[in-house]
Amino acid sequence: MRLFSNNCIRPAFLCLLFSLVATSFAAGPVFELNKMNPPRLAASFRSEPVQTGSELLVQVTVDSGWHINADTTPDEFLVASRVEAIHPDIHFGKAHWPQPQKIYSEALDLETWVLGGSFTITIPVTQIKTGADPSLTKITLHYQACSNSICLAPAQVSVDLKKKSGETLSVKKADSIPPLNPSRDRPRDLSNNLLLLLFFAFLGGLTLNLMPCVLPVLSIKALSLAKHANESHQKLMVMGLTMSLGILASFWSLAAIIIAIQQAGGSAGWGFQFQNPGFLVAMILLITLLALNMFGVFEIWLPSSTQGTLSHTASRKGVTGAFMSGVLMTLLSTPCSAPFLGSAMGFAFTQPPAILILFFTACGIGLAFPYLMLSLFPQTLRWIPRPGNWMVRFKQFLGFLMLVTAVWLLWVLGRSAGTETMGIVLLLMITIGFGAWVLGLLATPGNAFWKVVLGWILIAAIGFAGWVWYVSPQLDLPQTKKPEACNDNILQKDAQGWMAWSPQVIAELQRQGRTIFVDFTADWCITCKANETAVLASQEVEARFVQMNVARVKADFTRPNAAISEALQLFGRTGVPLYVIYPSRDPQHPIALSELLTTDQVLEALERAGM
Repeated sequence: MRLFSNNCIRPAFLCLLFSLVATSFAAGPVFELNKMNPPRLAASFRSEPVQTGSELLVQVTVDSGWHINADTTPDEFLVASRVEAIHPDIHFGKAHWPQPQKIYSEALDLETWVLGGSFTITIPVTQIKTGADPSLTKITLHYQACSNSICLAPAQVSVDLKKKSGETLSVKKADSIPPLNPSRDRPRDLSNNLLLLLFFAFLGGLTLNLMPCVLPVLSIKALSLAKHANESHQKLMVMGLTMSLGILASFWSLAAIIIAIQQAGGSAGWGFQFQNPGFLVAMILLITLLALNMFGVFEIWLPSSTQGTLSHTASRKGVTGAFMSGVLMTLLSTPCSAPFLGSAMGFAFTQPPAILILFFTACGIGLAFPYLMLSLFPQTLRWIPRPGNWMVRFKQFLGFLMLVTAVWLLWVLGRSAGTETMGIVLLLMITIGFGAWVLGLLATPGNAFWKVVLGWILIAAIGFAGWVWYVSPQLDLPQTKKPEACNDNILQKDAQGWMAWSPQVIAELQRQGRTIFVDFTADWCITCKANETAVLASQEVEARFVQMNVARVKADFTRPNAAISEALQLFGRTGVPLYVIYPSRDPQHPIALSELLTTDQVLEALERAGM
């Protein structure tokens, strides 16, 4: 029995693409964003002279038809507003916000607390040095604006006491894609065109095929194509569509998990699962088993009676393998944020669930697109030699590439959960390998099927026991933290000359008039590591850093960090890498670089920052 017919495969593929475009056109008018000016700020002290106990009054005015979230929200999916007052010689206490209004948001399908129109925030002065000039106070409002039908990406607006009106933090891009946070000096925000952003999500998924984090999975796909290159055109199309279905199913599952986390009050972004040690352990063990399978330690085998009840067993096995290849490719592609993808997903993560799923669909189609093309036009595969003994050797070679992937994930786990956890998981890998060897002895044609089941039970038991008795208790132990630096030492550098990111560090460096280069990175992001090694650590870039006295700051997103997540959202991003330059002469207009760095790009951006 045929799984697909020639008459339905091509239409199915075309319908898949058509449905994406049609849905985006249909959703466009509903979720199209109206223009909104940033909130207008006016600040003054209630009384003169300013002394301990005085109050700073910050008046905020929001455009009609819009509101901003209150300082508390019912769901962490929404970004709570907060206000900062910064002065080198004045310390401020906790801000007092007015009573918010409780409304029902149609866009979010929940009740939330908002502030709109004109209102005043009061900030007490807790300490002031003698001779301090209060007019040097700078106030920054961090907010997320919403209307009755849409929520914009988080943004911020600042004002100095010397100025009469607020100034918006706008962002200049070094590549062709501007960020999604609102800005007065940008005539047209990309979020006004949902279809264009969907196209960016598609291009981002397409570009993921070239990213370093996806390369390890190319071994599985290359072997699959090699096996079926000389088979029928129909079978190749089935393989391509099935792998694409695996990719899409995985993207939809990730979207569902993210929506569930957000609805439960949590925070989730692109590649968030790599911050979870449990996910890393599961991936390490899975990839280890795949590598051992490629080495021939064990084979997946069914008894002849079961095979006889399945028609075209080999084809079905190939289809299952193609589907799982798509799943694994998706899981390993998410640590990286490709060009186009960062801005598009930064917008998507602030939208209702239907729009988020739509963007994940576009990204999944982009990731699967090359393999759909290869399966629909198989003449491009004719250069692959006919099946033979070379495939056995090639399969074993690819097993080593899978082990490299497992070692990389083990290193990431060690950086996140500590070296003791890494050692325990390494021992578990060896034990799982022993179980796979036993399975290889039992699961051979001619042996009773109960022996095959026994082998798989052995592997499952080893993995479960190792997790319950060793790995999970180790993860529950409090991790050793670096001692908190005192206020006089927040600018401490590591051995490579980088400072640890925090809002206080950025504020202090800006007070000193320094140009700042911020590297938003994570140990699980291979693209980040490639950029850091090839570009940021190059002699040309390091020499320019020294020549311009650039302060280098690293925001480590290896573990969940709410402050870094909020900073990423400010630039319309939900994942790393992100590179930002704050020019010393114009710190309110930072320059955001593209995800794939080049030496010339960084040098040109630094030159613009120094103008």
